[in-house]
Amino acid sequence: MRKLADEEVEGRLNAQREAIALLFALLARQGASGDVVGLLEERAAFSDHQEDPGAVPADGFAAQEARAREFECMAKEVSALVRAGAVQRAAETHES
Repeated sequence: MRKLADEEVEGRLNAQREAIALLFALLARQGASGDVVGLLEERAAFSDHQEDPGAVPADGFAAQEARAREFECMAKEVSALVRAGAVQRAAETHES
């Protein structure tokens, strides 16, 4: 397997995020808007159960924080897509 350049990895991850956000937004447009966005926001809330979060470095903290930030970005993107009606326009374009 060939090694991917950082730019290619970033491009692929961005495409996957966009595709997932469109799927979530489509679900949200079907009437589950609060559920979908709420679930994403719940996963964005990071807690290490410390009185002062992050005060004691722990293995995996960076990965958990990155995961939480990704869920937060996804929740914002899905909300924006639903508000903009982008999912409906994408579906109409695909059907034509």
